[in-house]
Amino acid sequence: MRGLANGDGARLVARRGGFPYDGIEDLRRRAELPTAALERLAEADALRGLRIDRRQALWAVAGTAGTLLPLFAATDARRNLPLPEAEEPAMLLPAMPEGREVVEDYHTMGLSLRQHPVAVLREELRGQRAVSCAELAQLRDGRRVVVAGIVLVRQKPRPRG
Repeated sequence: MRGLANGDGARLVARRGGFPYDGIEDLRRRAELPTAALERLAEADALRGLRIDRRQALWAVAGTAGTLLPLFAATDARRNLPLPEAEEPAMLLPAMPEGREVVEDYHTMGLSLRQHPVAVLREELRGQRAVSCAELAQLRDGRRVVVAGIVLVRQKPRPRG
């Protein structure tokens, strides 16, 4: 995963100790992960095992980043709990569209297990008269067509001589 330090990833696995993490705060505390590592995990949708989708995880990590501002640092000293005015209500965010999830997967991991990126655009491509791979096999040679795809590897020929 891009952007996650090897040490953070190793601690995350080592400190799990056979007991799954039960939330972002448990993950932060037990694995001693910095906010930047939690952000990378959220961006890569790696917190889905905590029953939190990518958007909700990003929101939760952003909400726990840093320290409390003095206005909200008040706690009930008797029970060591935040006062009611310092607690933020849970926020339910709409799920990301499937196409955005695929884009985010490619951005953070270089691949997606959801669906092929072109599948998200298939209807739009049909509207532009783009021809699918299956349709190409049925066309006669020499015909001009519009196709769409993804560059997987860039190659340069070796200089001769």
